[in-house]
Amino acid sequence: MIGNRGSGGASEFDSISPLNVVADSQVQQVGLRTAEYDFGEVCLLDRSVVTKTFRLQNVRDTPITISHLRPGCHCITAKFVSQNPKTSHINNGLEGVTVVPSGTIDVLVSVDLTQVKSGRVHKTIFVYLKGHDKPDFYLRVNGGASSGVSFTPRILDFARVVDDEKKTITFTENLDRRLTFNGNFPKIVSSNPFVEVTDVPASQNIQSDGALQKSYNVTLLPGGPYGILTGRLYLRPADAVRGVKNPKEEQWRSLITRIDARLSMTGRVAGPVACKPLACILGTIKPGETSLQKLTLTADSTELSALSITSESQWITAKIVPDPMGPDGHRDVEVTVSKDAPKGLLKSHLKIVLKNGRYIAVPVVGLVN
Repeated sequence: MIGNRGSGGASEFDSISPLNVVADSQVQQVGLRTAEYDFGEVCLLDRSVVTKTFRLQNVRDTPITISHLRPGCHCITAKFVSQNPKTSHINNGLEGVTVVPSGTIDVLVSVDLTQVKSGRVHKTIFVYLKGHDKPDFYLRVNGGASSGVSFTPRILDFARVVDDEKKTITFTENLDRRLTFNGNFPKIVSSNPFVEVTDVPASQNIQSDGALQKSYNVTLLPGGPYGILTGRLYLRPADAVRGVKNPKEEQWRSLITRIDARLSMTGRVAGPVACKPLACILGTIKPGETSLQKLTLTADSTELSALSITSESQWITAKIVPDPMGPDGHRDVEVTVSKDAPKGLLKSHLKIVLKNGRYIAVPVVGLVN
C-alpha cells in the first residue's frame, strides 16, 4: 500500500529526492537526500563563522519549487544566492525558488561559531519542496571547534571515596595566550560547592607551540552528598576592579565567558547507607501513563530508621515503602512519574536525607515520548 507523505506530499514510493547536490572537493552527497560539508578543525579564537555554498540540481524532467529552507538551530542560517536565470528563478513572496529540469540553485549556508560549544559541530539545514510538510533534502555542516583550552586528564575520576575522606587530583591546563590578560590566567571554578580548586605553586610554563601551561589541585571536601559525584570545572574571568573600566579587559572578559571549556568530574562518595542502583533510569514513558521504579537502601537498622526523601521535579515523586524493614537491613524506595508529565527529557535528583543530616543524591532520568 502506498501512503502519502504529509498533506500534498509525495508518496512513499517516491523515495528518491528530486534534488541532488553538485559535488566538489569539499561537498559530497551521502545517501539519497543528504549533502555534507566538513570544515575540518578550527579554533574559535581564529574564526567566528563558517560558510559554504551548496549547489542543488533538479534531477527531474519537470520544474520543481523549493518552498523554504529551515535551520536546525539558531547557530545556522541559509539563503538562496547566485541564481542562473536560465535554470532557476527566485520567486517573490513565500513561493521560494523554481528550478527547471537539470537546472541548479546555490544555497549559501553559514554557521555562527560564536554560538557553538567547543567539540564536534553538527548543524543541518532542512530543504522543503512546495506542498511537502517533511524535508526533501538535508544540508549538513560538520567539523571540530577547539576553544584554545585543553585539559589533561580530560575527565577527573575520583573513583570511590569513603565517607569524610579528603581526596585530591591534579590536572594540567594548556591555554592559548590570547585567553590571558596582562599575564593573568582565567579563574577555574567548580559547579560543585564541595570541590575546591587551587593552583599548584610554580607550575606555570611555556610550551614549544607558545601555549601556556599550568597545573591545579582539585580537592573533594568532606561533608558533601553521598552517591554519584557530579559537577564540572569551567573558566571564568578574574573579578574586575570595581569602578575601573578597561575596554580591552571587557573584551577579554566577554571572550572567556563565551569559550565553553569544561572539565567533567566523576566518582562515587560512599556513606553509611548504600543505594542501588546509584541512578534511577526511567527509560521511555508513554505520554499520559505513569511509571514506577524501585531503589533499594541498605544499611544497619539504626541508619534506616529515620529517613526522609524529596524530589526536585514536580513530575517525579518518591516514597519510602512502609515497614516492615527487609530482613537483611534494607528499605525500598518507590519512584513514580506523573501521568501529567510533559513530553521530552525528564532530569531530576532525589534527595534522601539520613539520620546524620547528610543526604544521598540520586540522579533520575527518563524520556516522555
